[in-house]
Amino acid sequence: MEIIRRETDYALRCLLYLGKQTPNELISVKTISEAENLPYELLRKVFQRMTKAGIVESIRGKQGGFRLAIDPEAITMRSVLDAVQGPVVVNRCVSDKQCCPNQKVCQFHQGICGLQDQITSLLEQATLQNFLLQDHS
Repeated sequence: MEIIRRETDYALRCLLYLGKQTPNELISVKTISEAENLPYELLRKVFQRMTKAGIVESIRGKQGGFRLAIDPEAITMRSVLDAVQGPVVVNRCVSDKQCCPNQKVCQFHQGICGLQDQITSLLEQATLQNFLLQDHS
């Protein structure tokens, strides 16, 4: 199973594209779709989710488009994952305390919670700015 689903991969690629533009420049989904060779209809849905999460800003109208709503340093991999596909959860017992009556005595549960914390921390540390700085194109 993939941790980063296709829609999230596309979202990250779109955010990189926006991050490389002049600040506050408005870019249409169609432009990004063509530039990144990504399916337009799917990108529309991805941008709706990112707009709702406050990651990008949508400006309507003939000259409208999208731009980053916040600084690239504030856009974390976790925030994008949460917005586009929902939170990454190692096991249901980490997020749903009611799912297992054995949590208090389960040797597996404590380890899984630790793993969840590590993954969450890594996803919070990875920012759009980090990826923009790594870009070699």
